Amino acid sequence: MPVESSGEKSLEPLKKLLVEEIQAVNAYKTALVALKDSTLYDLLLECQRSHARRAHRLTEIIAETWGREAVPKLTGAESWERGENPISNLFKGETKTLRTYHDVLSELQGPSKELAIWELIPQQEKSHLILQHMHGS
Repeated sequence: MPVESSGEKSLEPLKKLLVEEIQAVNAYKTALVALKDSTLYDLLLECQRSHARRAHRLTEIIAETWGREAVPKLTGAESWERGENPISNLFKGETKTLRTYHDVLSELQGPSKELAIWELIPQQEKSHLILQHMHGS
């Protein structure tokens, strides 16, 4: 099992972010089924793919630093809260995930913090902004 480096003590916050990203992917999957004929479908699909890429990056950094056994075991059934309006649900989830990124940022160190600042948070802000516009229209 890889040993945690002295500058990398970010496992728990990374696991929390990974769970959020997987929940997002699953929430988008549900919304995409409900909105399959919508003009918003392609944009929502791109948001889902963005969350999937972030989940993949988080999985990589956790596995590279702490080993595959450190990656959370998820059933795939996890999702953000569901309600009647898919866009409203996605917007609430995007807001929650963005808040989680900012909440755990101070707990991240080294390469994990750099990944969050330069890659993950900007992508999350973009997804949030897209859903904010959809939700507001």
